[in-house]
Amino acid sequence: MTKLEQAQRQVDLINHAINTLKECMAEERKMFHDKHPDEYYQQALGRLDVKKVSADAYLYRIKVIGR
Repeated sequence: MTKLEQAQRQVDLINHAINTLKECMAEERKMFHDKHPDEYYQQALGRLDVKKVSADAYLYRIKVIGR
């Protein structure tokens, strides 16, 4: 697997994790009739967002520079 493929796979996995977490958050809100999502979901989304920005930057670097 090339570095480009690895970087793309990392971005895809992080996006999948974010989407899954958002789905879980929405289902839990419906199940318990909460107006606001649980703070732990918000913290997890924040951490994944930081990881996504980093992974996107690395992928862009690999595409442009090639290493």
